[in-house]
Amino acid sequence: MNRLLLILGFIMAGWSGLIAQTTIEGKVTDTKSGEAILFGTIALYRGGVLITGTETDMEGNYFISDVQPGTYDMEASYVGYASQRQTGIVIKAGRTNRVNFQLSDDAVLLDLGVEIKAYKVPLIEIDNTTQGATVTAEKIRALPTKQVNAIAATSAGISSQDGGAISVRGSRSNETVYFLDGVRVTGNLIPQSEIEQLQVVIGGIEARYGDVTGGVISLTSRGPS
Repeated sequence: MNRLLLILGFIMAGWSGLIAQTTIEGKVTDTKSGEAILFGTIALYRGGVLITGTETDMEGNYFISDVQPGTYDMEASYVGYASQRQTGIVIKAGRTNRVNFQLSDDAVLLDLGVEIKAYKVPLIEIDNTTQGATVTAEKIRALPTKQVNAIAATSAGISSQDGGAISVRGSRSNETVYFLDGVRVTGNLIPQSEIEQLQVVIGGIEARYGDVTGGVISLTSRGPS
């Protein structure tokens, strides 16, 4: 009995590790000098509502843990500088998402109060060796299909016949595995309205997914609103 409880404990710990790995980190610097801005304020918004916040450290770095995957706006501010807000930031599940800020003390920007910029996905994500795509809740709602496989098939490298079994880069359909909130599942029956994010992994599959010979469809369900 004790051995069974110990095994279950390890399994649950593994699941929680998969689920609680979504974080945001970055650095705030001066636009002109490139020097770090210490004790700057970072605010995370979703749908115009403040979710959480933090401050930069002695090297201008910040870190926010346990973030629900989705689309956010973020704002960095510091006394004597124009605040900068980045919009449409897609926070991917199970990753360390990096968002940097460069603040300016330019008089014109100071008069504006807040500089608003559309977030640009980095061309190279140093800590991300996987290949695939992420479909956000906003994109999912805009699609005519309501089937998980059909949604996944909108990504390059995925093929599906009328929303049926999918093939990743020509592999067999039974070699594709599904995860829901970090837990491996056998089916893909989850309502479209309950999906916050869908990630398709077709290459560079991480060890946390286990032994996978095809591809991974990782679903994140919507959190409490």
